[in-house]
Amino acid sequence: MAINTVDWPDGLPKCPQSFSETFKDSNVRSKTDFGSSKVRSRYTRSVRVVTIGYTRPRNEYDAWSDWFENVLGHGLVAFNYIHPYTGKVMKLRMIGMPQVNLTARAFRFQIKAEEVVS
Repeated sequence: MAINTVDWPDGLPKCPQSFSETFKDSNVRSKTDFGSSKVRSRYTRSVRVVTIGYTRPRNEYDAWSDWFENVLGHGLVAFNYIHPYTGKVMKLRMIGMPQVNLTARAFRFQIKAEEVVS
């Protein structure tokens, strides 16, 4: 089954201020009575979790908010994002709601998402 995706908004920069990635442990370890543990793969595909952070000027808040609420459906729809180090397109789906901090001149947001491997 193909997963519908939308693109990262044109009005926001492609390179984030912060980017981190974590690989979920896909191994299951079973203890044995004697000898070493048995290890098997939990899934057929690996799962990568990324955290993306931006600080943007106040005048971009409405565009970002519209994209999140109306285009992504509050995070239900997956989106294409260019990995800032490799340049490859990642298909991401949000995990939970983004964290948004507003100040007088800017807003900061942080998105936690998992890579959708089809």
